[in-house]
Amino acid sequence: LGSGAIAAREFIDKIGRNQLNEWAAHEVSVSGHEGSASLSLSSSSDPHAFAFTLNEQVRDYLKQPDAAALQFSHPLEGPIAVGRILSRFHDANRERDFACRPFSIEDKFEFRLPPSMKILYLPRDVSIDEAGLHARIHYASEGRLVRAFRSVHFESQGFACSASRYLVLQPVMQRLDKAMNASFLVAQGDAKVLVRQTGGRRPAKLVQGRNRG
Repeated sequence: LGSGAIAAREFIDKIGRNQLNEWAAHEVSVSGHEGSASLSLSSSSDPHAFAFTLNEQVRDYLKQPDAAALQFSHPLEGPIAVGRILSRFHDANRERDFACRPFSIEDKFEFRLPPSMKILYLPRDVSIDEAGLHARIHYASEGRLVRAFRSVHFESQGFACSASRYLVLQPVMQRLDKAMNASFLVAQGDAKVLVRQTGGRRPAKLVQGRNRG
């Protein structure tokens, strides 16, 4: 949306609209995985938005055959590098102004598991409305399909923020960074799952059928 849509258009134009699938296939190849991929433009009802879909089908993605934690990760690097934006807030403090331009991004992340796998755990939903950041992250599962719906909007008066503003934004952006990197757990259908409770903390919520516990 907005300036983010402009960046997304520039990203697609840089690839070349007749080279989208070749770019997607190359990204899978350089990641060290085997599989196929496609990148296509998507329609949007919002005239100020620019949408695209990246679809990857990867073979032998899981390194652990019985159980694994899969990460949702940040939205596709390129048009709006949310990961790099949030990494700016890892420093303890700042002594001078820094870049903090406003941005908006909405994405839907989907994992389709093979028939032999079952979903054990989904992260809790996230809602943030603080310091100009408005974020909503919702997780859902249906059969072997896991979805994450993420909407992030950051409001800023300009393209730079002061060092004192950094101290206000830092804990909020770090919370969003953690939420963007949330993981869910999967296992083979016949795998035994042991949930231990340690340190007085509640055990993780498990997924049973189509509902989260």
